[in-house]
Amino acid sequence: MEDFWNRQFPCCFSINQNTLNIIYSIKKHVQVGIITNGSAQRQKAKIMHTHLTSCFDLLIISEEVGYSKPDKRIFELALNKLQVQPENALFVGDDLEKDIGGCQHAKIKGIWFNPYRRKNDTDIRPYAEIHSFDPLAKGRALFD
Repeated sequence: MEDFWNRQFPCCFSINQNTLNIIYSIKKHVQVGIITNGSAQRQKAKIMHTHLTSCFDLLIISEEVGYSKPDKRIFELALNKLQVQPENALFVGDDLEKDIGGCQHAKIKGIWFNPYRRKNDTDIRPYAEIHSFDPLAKGRALFD
């Protein structure tokens, strides 16, 4: 059963071409990485299945490094590997507490990807909130 799940799990994920184009556009100007929680096998399979492998300069998977979001160490590891200072970094994530709260603990500006326009009932205040990835393509100022 577990083998079946591991083989079929990646097929549950897709990414549209517009999103890929936005990532490639951003990558022309800045380094781009992924920080993800979970099983290394499953996360790598998802990334391969969605053709994201060539989009990123860095992939950090919690299972491989021993800590996970929202632990600030996983964000600091990404900064160190990319040789970027926190004030020059942005993190885009859909989980307000794990992604945005976590990156803010590492002094990184967090952009909350909130496509379902969920209400923020926390004390976490994102640097910005977006409802699609389009503002990232248009908002070059975010990366300056």
